[in-house]
Amino acid sequence: MKRRKLTTEDRTLWTTVAKTVTPLRPDELNRLLANEIGTDKSLLESFRVDLSHLANDPALSWPNSAKASTKPLPSRLDKPTHQKISAGRVSIEARVDLHGLTQSQAHEALLFFLQRSYAEQRRHVLVITGKGSAGSGILRRAVPEWIKTPAFRPYVSGLDNAARHHGGDGALYIRLRKHPR
Repeated sequence: MKRRKLTTEDRTLWTTVAKTVTPLRPDELNRLLANEIGTDKSLLESFRVDLSHLANDPALSWPNSAKASTKPLPSRLDKPTHQKISAGRVSIEARVDLHGLTQSQAHEALLFFLQRSYAEQRRHVLVITGKGSAGSGILRRAVPEWIKTPAFRPYVSGLDNAARHHGGDGALYIRLRKHPR
């Protein structure tokens, strides 16, 4: 079966729903299934869910919203790291351009981009916000504030304005947290 690409509308819907979900523990899920199925034990056993094998699977160790608030706020990049990225001694492993997007579209795109980059174990990425008209771009001001929110904190450990040749004030270097794999 050929996989189709998600549309912006699909991603927006998924992110909106995902923010409201708290994963169930296996015992809670089994209790809910028992209530739905009733007292038929043979039917209940056929639907019993054992998720214990997933608990220690590092491939499924995405930070969830319950743990998000325990992560420290992202800090500015240290000067040596900033200089190494600027000089090309540390590579920018991915980039996203948020030009032309509304705030909600940019928020969705940025969160999706950072989650994917984190899962792919990237460490340094470039986010292009643009400077806006007369240097007062909405995204330019909003992105650093978004990075401080619980949705982004599990992924980002540091950020700073990019060097001039990478976009200057209209772009940010972002250092992602190390993935536990």
